[in-house]
Amino acid sequence: MNYDGKTNGITAPPNGGVVQSQLYRSVYDRYGIDPETLSYIVTHGTGTRLGDPVEVNGLRDAFQSYTKKEGFCAITSTKTNFGHTFAAPDW
Repeated sequence: MNYDGKTNGITAPPNGGVVQSQLYRSVYDRYGIDPETLSYIVTHGTGTRLGDPVEVNGLRDAFQSYTKKEGFCAITSTKTNFGHTFAAPDW
């Protein structure tokens, strides 16, 4: 859904996250979600200096389209702490 063309890798979107923000807004609009009602988001989290800011900035930009309120939604990522589950042993 969020693919927007040729990239230098999964953590390097070619447009600085513009499409990421557009995707969030389209989901909020389609399903009638008011971002001010969100208090906690678990992000994908690539664990990279390039990829994580793109995701967080996309959320910030999308939120700013709906509200000027700040500091109301916590953001976390479990993947960067636990990694991909397919790498876990299958004991």
